[in-house]
Amino acid sequence: MRKARLVCAECPALAKGLCSSLNADELARLGAVSWHRRFQSGKAIHEEGEVPPAFGAVLSGVVKLMKSMPDGTQQIVGLAGAGDFLGRPFTGEARAAAVAASEVALCRFPRSAIHAHAPASGAVHARPRAHGALWRAA
Repeated sequence: MRKARLVCAECPALAKGLCSSLNADELARLGAVSWHRRFQSGKAIHEEGEVPPAFGAVLSGVVKLMKSMPDGTQQIVGLAGAGDFLGRPFTGEARAAAVAASEVALCRFPRSAIHAHAPASGAVHARPRAHGALWRAA
């Protein structure tokens, strides 16, 4: 299921996602360990409270970010589309479940890759503030 990503030039995340804050060398290193994965509508990408082993940039489709309420219902707290980043690289548990609202294609990369490549890039640490609610929820 893993497909290496060596070229990121056509990716929608390059212009607006986390990857836009990387320099060419950082992007090449991250691209070398990334892979694409598709999720059918209704399939969970990660669960609320889970520590996701991988993060992802949405290539196509729409992802619902949902929180469980005390009464057992679920509330949509955000939507992610092409170019948006899913996951919270510098914290642990996901604060919301991520569920494919349509067929979704993600470019995924392991948590370890963000931790290994990001320290040299102060822009990566600043990026969560740029994406506000999306980063807080996912």
